[in-house]
Amino acid sequence: MSGGARGQELEVGFDTVASWLDALDRLFYCHRVPPSSRRVSRALKKERKLYLWDWSEVAEPVARFENMVAGHLLKAVHCWSDLGYGEFDLWYLQDKEKREVDFLVTDARKPVVLIECKLADERPSAALEHFAGQLGDLPRLQLVRVPGVDRRVRRTRIVSAARLLGGLP
Repeated sequence: MSGGARGQELEVGFDTVASWLDALDRLFYCHRVPPSSRRVSRALKKERKLYLWDWSEVAEPVARFENMVAGHLLKAVHCWSDLGYGEFDLWYLQDKEKREVDFLVTDARKPVVLIECKLADERPSAALEHFAGQLGDLPRLQLVRVPGVDRRVRRTRIVSAARLLGGLP
């Protein structure tokens, strides 16, 4: 659903909804991750994904897990940038064919790594493979909530989120 349709459901204007979301961002209730469309054919370019800083408020397990990962990754890219390691940003990828990768980390707008979140699925995501090929055979991670996982399947590292996120700043 587009932002305009959401505003119509609420019977308020798009600008009003945008200012509410900006206020919630400034109050550290939520944060938004923009889509990346550079070097990706038929990519979506407008809607940012909204995540809550307190992911425990998210009821659905898959969304809560993705929300938790988003918070950790955003803090990490901010830390790396603040420490002068580069100009890191967090994005997501989605194209008009509905293929989506949850996160793309960039440094100075150059893609660094693709990250997909799955509760327990240890088969590499087809979308990860698709976008990695378009972006120059990037490293790809598939984070799972299952503990004790760390293996490679072709060019994708499938790893427990606790293992990977525990090593982030």
